[in-house]
Amino acid sequence: MPRNRTELETINHWLGQLQTLQSTCTHQSTIAADSLALMQQASEVQQVYQTEIACLALFENHPQGQAILTEVHRYLRLVETQCLFLKTARSSAKQQQQQTVLGQQISAIIELIQALLSSDVQT
Repeated sequence: MPRNRTELETINHWLGQLQTLQSTCTHQSTIAADSLALMQQASEVQQVYQTEIACLALFENHPQGQAILTEVHRYLRLVETQCLFLKTARSSAKQQQQQTVLGQQISAIIELIQALLSSDVQT
């Protein structure tokens, strides 16, 4: 389990932000109407990652912590790029395709963090 309660709270808060972002990107009407809000939400998730998540001792103390951080960082860059693609998509079919990819990338981040937390509980 994370070394102290504040680490767990921080991670859970960030996971909540990711889940909200994922929920937002799956609502087609929301995306078509307000891609800028989605980009802002994604930017906030990335900012919290950089300022609060990446520096947690949990990642330093876990055998695969650095590898997980690298993957999460990579996915966050992909999410940022995908948001730009979504913003410029003109057809609804292209928007749906971009939304699907964006949702998959966010799911991958959530799964990485949850796997880290569950493996840390077992050790």
